[in-house]
Amino acid sequence: MRSWPLAVSTLLLCLLISFDAKSAGILLPQSGSETDARIFAAKGVVEEINPDAQTVTIKHEAVSNYMAAMTMPFKVKDQKELAGLQIGDEISFQHHVTETESWVDQFTKIGTV
Repeated sequence: MRSWPLAVSTLLLCLLISFDAKSAGILLPQSGSETDARIFAAKGVVEEINPDAQTVTIKHEAVSNYMAAMTMPFKVKDQKELAGLQIGDEISFQHHVTETESWVDQFTKIGTV
């Protein structure tokens, strides 16, 4: 009896789960990141930037499988992430969530409102 069909089936199942998570807007934890963090892909518009408090207020779209669209401040762990951001920038970003904290990073400007 050959065991390779089981191995191929397992691999295909893992790929299917990974693609399904990506289509839902959920990014899987990356090596070197907080191990218990869930990571969500998000889009929105920068409403306010507060480098001293290390926060950025974003009017964001609904985050699939997590939260409705709203305007809210987000913590930024590294103040350097705010460099280059301007009010009115339409951005994509990552929202990291653990049981005790959340933060955003990896901003990419995709337009201006």
